[in-house]
Amino acid sequence: MWENIVTWFSDARERKGLLRAFNYSARNAYTHGASPILLKASITLGRRENKTNYSWLRSGFRIKTLASGYYMEKYEATMIAMIIITNTILVRQLIALGFDTLEVGSEGGKSIYSWPLIKFSLTQ
Repeated sequence: MWENIVTWFSDARERKGLLRAFNYSARNAYTHGASPILLKASITLGRRENKTNYSWLRSGFRIKTLASGYYMEKYEATMIAMIIITNTILVRQLIALGFDTLEVGSEGGKSIYSWPLIKFSLTQ
């Protein structure tokens, strides 16, 4: 039992590290002109229907725009999601870290689209 508790803290550090790495890279891509919009990742509640045995309480991995007044179109959100969900190793890493839902959308939550990660974890 004690080993499990220690592992949970390790996983929490890994989850925060993943967010930090994504946000650092997104900021650099925007600054250097490689990305037309500034993106930021965060942890959300996720969606109940996507829960797996690996899911944490806060199991959503959300990527959103930081531009005030810019609302991401569905095709833009889908394009970002496709980059992630077509990378089976990344999807499995997200699942192993307790995420079950990928959410992509705009600041303010006006247009958030979601994908169940488990659906994309199998090798194609």
